[in-house]
Order: sequence, then structure tokens, then C-alpha cells
Amino acid sequence: MDEALKAALKEHTDRYLQQESLEDLTTLLEVVFHLAATHGISSVELQALVMEKLARQEKLEERFGELLED
Repeated sequence: MDEALKAALKEHTDRYLQQESLEDLTTLLEVVFHLAATHGISSVELQALVMEKLARQEKLEERFGELLED
């Protein structure tokens, strides 16, 4: 992983945690999209993976709702 991207990820994560601004959050996402590119996937592909993961989690919650809350 690119050291500059690692540093940017930490910097913008810390800044977001301190200020919780939407601007910092969008900058953090931009860094994440650049990191995805280092793994050979586009931001669109990354977002699709996130949506797939969320769909799987929703299905698990529907099937095992009370068990997952513990």
C-alpha cells in the first residue's frame, strides 16, 4: 500500500473523528477510493461490493435477528 495513502487515511480519519464534518467524511471516502484503485478496483466496483455485503448482512439479520444482537 502506498505510504502517502496510508498517511492520508490516518490523517483524514483522525480529522473526521475530531470534527465529524461531512467535508472530512467525503475526503476520507476519496482516500478509500484511491486505496481501492491500488487493489485494482474502481470506486464503482468498491461500492458494489459494499452493497453486496450490506445485502448479505440484512439477510442474516432477517434470519437470525435476535441471535446477532447478543
